[in-house]
Amino acid sequence: MFENLLNGRAYLFIISLWLLAPNTSMASDVKLTKEELLAGVETVRSLIIDLQVTATAVATDLSASNPDGFVRQTVIIRGLSAYIDDENGDPSDPKQQKFRRKKAFNGTRSSIFNVSNGTAVIMDDSRSRETESQDTYFFDLNLLNRPQGIPAGDMSLVSLLASPDAKVRDASERASGRLCHVVDLSQSNTQKKLQTIWIDVEHGFVPARHVYYTANDQILMDYTAEEIAEVAPKLWLIVRGRKKVHPVLEGIASAEYIIQVEGWPKDKSGIKVNSGVDPLIFDLWKRFPPGTLVLNATAKTSYTVTGKDYEAIAKGAEEAKQLYTIAGPNDDSLPAGSFRRFFVPLLIIGLVILFGIIFYVLSKRLKAGKSEAR
Repeated sequence: MFENLLNGRAYLFIISLWLLAPNTSMASDVKLTKEELLAGVETVRSLIIDLQVTATAVATDLSASNPDGFVRQTVIIRGLSAYIDDENGDPSDPKQQKFRRKKAFNGTRSSIFNVSNGTAVIMDDSRSRETESQDTYFFDLNLLNRPQGIPAGDMSLVSLLASPDAKVRDASERASGRLCHVVDLSQSNTQKKLQTIWIDVEHGFVPARHVYYTANDQILMDYTAEEIAEVAPKLWLIVRGRKKVHPVLEGIASAEYIIQVEGWPKDKSGIKVNSGVDPLIFDLWKRFPPGTLVLNATAKTSYTVTGKDYEAIAKGAEEAKQLYTIAGPNDDSLPAGSFRRFFVPLLIIGLVILFGIIFYVLSKRLKAGKSEAR
């Protein structure tokens, strides 16, 4: 899933221990260095070729006035490609306002579809930050986001362990009932703590807990694992956990969310590892429904999607992908809305000409009448 940041003896040490350890996990009493922890995390995560997860985050104070109190997110990743379906608002509550956005990156093009208002944005040869898995609850809980070299900001366990400002504590501690290695990330100039992570080595190097501090050393955010599962051979992930936000900064309200993989543990339908992904899922721009107003932020052009069969498209992209076209600026067909753009100016010009003719005829008659009166 991620490129290795380190090579050498650390990897051989980690792999040998990991393969020999009982119950497909590494023994919790083995003391590891930061480099060995990083090697272990990367070894485990290299098992992920593609990952599909649907998870919910439900606020403990869920109410109709809080549309962010219920979030359902589907995230699909393969390499650098990503697809995210982000829904806010409890679907079972008709009073609650709902929002939905779909976002995708296919390796070269970003596309974002605002389902709620039927508008979309595409970006050529660039990646929108919105198409990153960061800020999705499941990936943040597992610190599973793509490492971007921002240890305190990209919510990636790999980035954090690769930082020279990360230090492993001498003593292990328990978090979520598990014996863990503890790693602190501090500012290089002030040595103030930014993050602390408790890593459960025995269960696939998952972050059993991670907290984020304010400048005054107060805990701002606190993620904890409640259930860890082996979702694939030797691959452990947190399938249920909590996120707490503490009101220690001005404008930050207290909040608590229960994060859970959908369908777990009943049918485990909410998570699939290396099951194969149709690359079409990352070409979201090819599946915008008819009537979508699309802005190409790179080319600074816009167009409206047209199609042949609205009803078929409403049934799903897979069934309808052969039944619609996307009329872009270079298409031979006129996109929906083009008629209006051309017709309105022509109508105005026609009316001006018509009123001009009427005015001319009336003025001629008026002059003729005056001549007869004389």
